[in-house]
Amino acid sequence: MKYILRYFADGDFKKERVDIEVISTGGKVDFNKVQRFLLASNKVGVAIILSPGNL
Repeated sequence: MKYILRYFADGDFKKERVDIEVISTGGKVDFNKVQRFLLASNKVGVAIILSPGNL
């Protein structure tokens, strides 16, 4: 399932769809995984999971 990940980068908020399996465990968002996902993707800032859906 794709969720919208909102993150802060380049002085502005960005949004993209990401695979929730990367950032959730048992249906709950694991913010440590979110942070690692952002770091691995060269994205910076605080991530906010909005909801399942399309951009």
